[in-house]
Amino acid sequence: VFRKTGPGFLDNEWFPGAAMNYAENLLRIRDDRIAIMWLDEEQNEDKVTFAELYEEVKQYAAAFRKHGVTVGDRVGCEFQYL
Repeated sequence: VFRKTGPGFLDNEWFPGAAMNYAENLLRIRDDRIAIMWLDEEQNEDKVTFAELYEEVKQYAAAFRKHGVTVGDRVGCEFQYL
């Protein structure tokens, strides 16, 4: 799991050479279990299932491809504080 490279916690090398794609791991599940759940400031709850998340990601991926975005391109976004 990790390689000890020095005396302190920060001196360790975690998973050397490993790579993880969070999106790939998240999107491999496509059922009706809850993928994301949140509460707003008024305690209103909202949920998204893995299946719903997958379908929405497919739409964004298609739009990115349509506009020429390819593997390795960087895409940024700005979230407004609501």
